[in-house]
Amino acid sequence: MDSFTTPTGTTSLDHVVPYFAPELARKRPFKFAPSLTLPKGQAVLVSATNTNAVKTATVTGTPTLGVQPLVITNPYTLDTFTVSIPFNSTAAVAQGLVNQMPGGAGNITVTGGPWPGTPLVFTFVGGFAAVAVPAITVGTSTFDVGTVAVANTTAGATANLASAYSGSGTPTGVTEYAVATDANGYVTIGDVSTGGNFGEKVLQAPVWVKGLFLVADLTGIDAAAVTALGRCEPPLGQVGAVLHID
Repeated sequence: MDSFTTPTGTTSLDHVVPYFAPELARKRPFKFAPSLTLPKGQAVLVSATNTNAVKTATVTGTPTLGVQPLVITNPYTLDTFTVSIPFNSTAAVAQGLVNQMPGGAGNITVTGGPWPGTPLVFTFVGGFAAVAVPAITVGTSTFDVGTVAVANTTAGATANLASAYSGSGTPTGVTEYAVATDANGYVTIGDVSTGGNFGEKVLQAPVWVKGLFLVADLTGIDAAAVTALGRCEPPLGQVGAVLHID
């Protein structure tokens, strides 16, 4: 590289590389939580303790009839199940519906409510405890008025295993390659559809923990991530922003 020009990204590569001074960059092998699919350049964190995933479903507006379908994903099999929550659901009603989904009973608790005035809180426990859980997605409601949004209140995490940073916790680096893990946490690195770059499942995948990287090549980088990882020049949001992971 002869001069420092406006960065344009390296997304055509199958992995993320440092934008500048690669000899100063460092990466480390990380073990990952089970049942994850992460892109290359994903900001990741490693939990110091087991943390249960919590999702909060909030109604905006005051519906007087109808149901809201919520799509919940089994964090191990990645099978989905839709529960249709009434507009005035109590925690007990929502719990009964969740208990009907395969693996739901004993593994997901519902508190809070009743809707629409108070959010319903879904906590993943039992067999779903301390793992990363995909987002609960919102289907098409039959409410007369109002909408529902589901927030990822607390990211589930297994102690000493990496998972995607999604706005909570403290990220420690970014993935070099795309990463997918099976239900036992074994890792496929790179193009999962073809069996990965190396044609085998492994125990760990490389994570960049130091170096200069184009934000355009990364996923999950917000202001809090920049603060945790180092600094950004030019500032985050500007064309050509480069993240300095210290």
